[in-house]
Amino acid sequence: MTTPVHGVQAQVYAAVESAFNTPQAFAAADSIKVLSIEITPDDAAIDANELTGSASEEAPLLGRNAGGEWSVSFRAAANASASGTAPRGAAFYRGALGGTPNTSAQWTVGLSDSTANTLQIGRKIGTGWYEQINGATITGDIQFEVSNSEVIVTASGRYASRRVIHDGVSVDGVHSSSDTTIDVATGEGHRVDAGLLIKFATEDNGGSGYTISSIATDTLTITPGLANGLSGGEQVLPLLPTFTDAATAIRGVSCSWSWDGGSTSVNVVSATITLTTGLVLRDDEITTSEAQGVLIGPRQVRAEVTAYYLEAHADTMVEAKTFTTQDAYFRVGPNTSNARFFLDMPKFVTTQAPVEMSRDEAVTVAFSGRAIKNSTAADELVLSWT
Repeated sequence: MTTPVHGVQAQVYAAVESAFNTPQAFAAADSIKVLSIEITPDDAAIDANELTGSASEEAPLLGRNAGGEWSVSFRAAANASASGTAPRGAAFYRGALGGTPNTSAQWTVGLSDSTANTLQIGRKIGTGWYEQINGATITGDIQFEVSNSEVIVTASGRYASRRVIHDGVSVDGVHSSSDTTIDVATGEGHRVDAGLLIKFATEDNGGSGYTISSIATDTLTITPGLANGLSGGEQVLPLLPTFTDAATAIRGVSCSWSWDGGSTSVNVVSATITLTTGLVLRDDEITTSEAQGVLIGPRQVRAEVTAYYLEAHADTMVEAKTFTTQDAYFRVGPNTSNARFFLDMPKFVTTQAPVEMSRDEAVTVAFSGRAIKNSTAADELVLSWT
């Protein structure tokens, strides 16, 4: 009997897809330490509900079963080696905003009205269990929550396809170099899905791995053929780089919030910025079995800021009545290179600023509002790491 696995053994990778819903190799830089990750396949069971003369339930029908939902949360973190280096979770930022990063002096990404980046997300637990989703799209929100000295990023959405390798898939018999059909032990062929990049124990084709082209019962067809022979008994494993997330977590202290583009900093207690992407995964077309792409719909950028009632906030409170625009500029983390990031919303409309009070707590103001187009399309939010 094998030893049960524990969640502490999990490792997660995330990358922007080169082609929609197409498996690809991960790089070491795609490693990401997460707080949580959930992948939930759609329930494809359709109740029969047919009149049969009995109260007993009949077997369900198989509906669409390719996609599902996913969500992730992680601490915002910077790779402090040099400015312009992608931060932790860069794939999720690109998946939400859509823009192509500018890395010349800092890692900066903006919104796009024409590009919808989709993701490949993988998680490995223990030695051999591995789950990978492709065509993962942030159809929900990406949210930055700064409070209690932490900076937590959450994202969620839908995916187009899912593939799994289960523990205990092993090579059956001797196979010579150049072989493209690999037998596995009887009854184990269904434990692995076609399309995945794999290796056989340590045989990994010089680091490039092998793609499972198809599976017939207990025989895997791979591309390319074996670089080296197999003696039998080798475990079928996912091809993954060494997990290398060494990014430094951004502290939710010594931040700076400004209503005037960074000229004047005002004190705040907490802030949450939410980008609702408006992306739509095309997973409901009856002419296909899997999603065929992504549509770009209307997005929203919202912010909620809590502050103690201070004179410094008075003008913004008054302007909330008239929807006067401000240049909301938020530095998250201390003002130190490679230990901070910026959320710039150059035209921000505060729509509410209620005063909240109770006998036992300090008086606060709960600002809420939205970022709107400033001067050109897709310029309402820019994310920068420097």
